[in-house]
Amino acid sequence: MFTHHTGRGGVLLCLCLTACQTYQASPLAPETTLQETVARRASVAAESLTLFHAGGIMATHNPDVREARAEYNATRRWADVAKPLPNPSLSVAPTRLSSASPSTGFELSLGWALPLRGTRRLTNERKALEADAAKIHVAGVERTHYLGLRRDLMAVHAARARVAARARLRDEAQRTTDVVKRLAEAGSGTALDLHAAQLEHVRREGDVVAAQAATQVSLLALSARLGIAVRPWQLDELPPLPQKVPSEAALHALFLEHDSQLAHRRAMYRVAEKDVRLELAQQFPELHLGPLLEREGGENKWGLEIGIEIPLFDRNQTGIAAARATRERQRAQFGEAVARGIDAIAAARHAVLAQQQRFQFLETRVAPLAQRSVDLVSRALESGQADALRLLDALRRRGEVELERIDARAALYGAWADLEAACGAPLLLFPNAPESLSAKPQTNGETK
Repeated sequence: MFTHHTGRGGVLLCLCLTACQTYQASPLAPETTLQETVARRASVAAESLTLFHAGGIMATHNPDVREARAEYNATRRWADVAKPLPNPSLSVAPTRLSSASPSTGFELSLGWALPLRGTRRLTNERKALEADAAKIHVAGVERTHYLGLRRDLMAVHAARARVAARARLRDEAQRTTDVVKRLAEAGSGTALDLHAAQLEHVRREGDVVAAQAATQVSLLALSARLGIAVRPWQLDELPPLPQKVPSEAALHALFLEHDSQLAHRRAMYRVAEKDVRLELAQQFPELHLGPLLEREGGENKWGLEIGIEIPLFDRNQTGIAAARATRERQRAQFGEAVARGIDAIAAARHAVLAQQQRFQFLETRVAPLAQRSVDLVSRALESGQADALRLLDALRRRGEVELERIDARAALYGAWADLEAACGAPLLLFPNAPESLSAKPQTNGETK
């Protein structure tokens, strides 16, 4: 009988061990990874780039988005594995009745902890909340880079506008040089005038080269945001600049609804809440139950063992205190994140108003005066009442005003991009904007 039961236990133990998993190596292959990454980045060969298309490319190829999505997938796979029931325990002990008697026996016991305090359910719920937080983090990374993508598109437009303006100034300098050269040949101009005009033309040519280099830098920044190889993309037009700036109250409402960092902090606070409930459940003991078989002197004795730990000293005070401290820290961090967001919105909104005023002043007051000066000097030069140097000075001033106007327009778009980043929501109405990246982050309920 002793051998019979021991054989069954051995078979059961072997079956349990065969169900255990084994280690499988999965080494990194740096060279293969490099080749695959280069090929993937070069696989997107778009010539034109709308915001909708760019948003899709970014969501697929941006390294930060891919890393966050991989982290979520790993967390999701971990969360999908439910916490198993506790393993039963099996113990066999041979016994000897007395030192003077050769009679022997054995004691066989099977133990199992009954999960009565609900920690298994709470652990599974906590893992699900952590996976939800990782998913919200993915959406937050996508939203952050989407708002950055809008800024990068504005920067490319501004850089190309500077190139066009520099090219116009160069062409004007060339035309002025031709006029001065004809005047010098006719005896109405001097060699000094011609030299000054040629110098201005060469300087304008250098400005075009510098502007083209700056455009390439902005395209490289856009390429890094998208996660693909750089190309001279054709872009959609920029959205019109709004005439009115939203109120701080409206921006605060957008901030609470759309800011990705706040959404992630709310998700992590729900995890902290579940941790408190889990640690509170850990203070209660579990019931241990197991049948007992004892054989003595040829007789079998059956019994039932019932055990429970008495929580006299250790009631998980440390774990509960740590979980509550983490929850309070999460609450404080959420409040300070809101405070920082309010400050950022106030600063960004003030910058938009200031840049808007500056751009309107240049557009309506300074630029017309600069153009009028060029017109007056041009007519005076034709009538012989002005010299070429005065025309060069008027053209230089108009060119400076034009560049200042372009910079002011770019700064105004940049200020709107800062305001979008501060409130976490798109404000400018881009054509073909992707709805999935413009909608507010989805959260799976609030803590009750």
